[in-house]
Amino acid sequence: MCGIISEKLSNYLIEQFKLDINGIHGVTHWRRVRRNAHWIAEELRESPDLEVCDLFAYIHDSCRQTEVADAGHGDRAANLAFDLHGSYFDIGQDRLALLTEAITIHHEQIQHPDLTIKVCLDADRLDLGRIGVTPDRRFLNTTAARALIWKCVPKLMYKRA
Repeated sequence: MCGIISEKLSNYLIEQFKLDINGIHGVTHWRRVRRNAHWIAEELRESPDLEVCDLFAYIHDSCRQTEVADAGHGDRAANLAFDLHGSYFDIGQDRLALLTEAITIHHEQIQHPDLTIKVCLDADRLDLGRIGVTPDRRFLNTTAARALIWKCVPKLMYKRA
């Protein structure tokens, strides 16, 4: 693995995942969200906390119990992140608070003032193309994400202006 996402952490998240690991909320989605966060970060003037973004990418959907509406999955995943902190990764309490907030709210269509959380939310939304949905630009937090829609959504769904 790479960086903060150790093989130990990745294996644990995969083993405890209750759905098809290759399904729409599985490991390929986690990897694309991580990639999207890095693409967004490359376009920004300020730097988000990419370790928090990487952890978000791998943990945010890891506690889903269904591929469709699952209102409690963000809270369950935030609790899991809290439980894993200190044994699978260690980022300090302030950064853990950012991570758990991003995970808790990621399914809500909101704007957020914190840059790292903005990047987390946008990185996840940019992967909506996997289910045939073009992200709604109004719900993206950064101009960088809005500029990257064309790169993340299958070409048949989105025409670049």
